[in-house]
Parts: sequence; C-alpha cells; structure tokens
Amino acid sequence: PAGYGAIEYAYSLMARAAGIDMAACRLLEENGRRRADLCLRLEILAGVDSPPELTEERLRSLDPRIVFFLHWSHKVPDSIVETFECINFHMTDVPCGRGGSPLQNLISRGHRETKLTALKMSSRFDAGPVYLKRPLSLEGGTAEEIFLRASFLAAEMIREIVSRELAPAPQQGEPTIFERRTPAQ
Repeated sequence: PAGYGAIEYAYSLMARAAGIDMAACRLLEENGRRRADLCLRLEILAGVDSPPELTEERLRSLDPRIVFFLHWSHKVPDSIVETFECINFHMTDVPCGRGGSPLQNLISRGHRETKLTALKMSSRFDAGPVYLKRPLSLEGGTAEEIFLRASFLAAEMIREIVSRELAPAPQQGEPTIFERRTPAQ
C-alpha cells in the first residue's frame, strides 16, 4: 500500500525511541515508492504484515513478554490474545470509536484531535481494558504524517507501559462503533 515504506521506517525510529537497540534504518525512494532499508530483522517489532504470518508458533519462537500491534487492522486469533499479553494502539478515545478506519472516520466527522489509546486486546475489537491514552493531533499534514506522529507517540507509550509495568483499567462509557471505510470513501 502507499506509504508502507514510511510506516516501516517509523517502526524503526519508534523502536530506537523506545530504547530498543537497533541498527540504522534509511527510507529509500524507488520507482516512485518508498521503502525502508531495514538493517535488522524486524520480526520482533513489525515483521508480521498479514494475518497468515501471525501465528502462535511464530510468537512462541520469539518468546515476547508483550506483543505490541501498531497500525494493525485485522482480527488477531483468540488463541494468541489468550496466550500473550497483546497491546493494540487505536486512534480514538475508546470506547468512542471502536472498530475500523479510526483516522478516516474521525477526519470525515470533522475531528481535529483524538487520543492514541493503548489497550489490551480481547476477543472483541477495541473492547479491552486501557493501559493509557495520550492526545494526538489530526491537524496539519497527510494521513501518512499523522500515522508517523502516532508511531512516535506509541514509542513513548511503549516505554511507559514497559518501565512502569502498567496494568490496564476497564473502559468507561458507552461504546460507539466505527465501520471500516473503503478507499473510495
């Protein structure tokens, strides 16, 4: 997808910002598209690009304490959510805005700011308890730039979740559900 290389690059910057030792990464232009030249296996951070690659066996081989999901828009199998501590970053102030295409839905409704929420994944989309929330501006720039800002903010949140060993708290309020938007929308 468009902007995918920039997202990979943001993951590498996010990892370094979170204090994860990682080799340098460059963003390269190639035939009008961007791609990240990753100098380290990103499997422990972002090497899973599609649902078939996300398996319990693969995660067991990595033996993570926590599995963080950034910009992930697929259902994670219940067996993984039940076996590992899985934390998703969602661009709404849940329980408002659970569901698909949060950035696009917020912008189409005229929102200028939101919260980036770190929440424990559950069998239901975006319904788990919350570790923390941080303000995220939706103003200025493209969707790609907002995703990059969210990635840096997520790095700070990851550092806080890990260093403070935060426990999640139940969501408060009535949920509103966003429907996934199509590219034509």
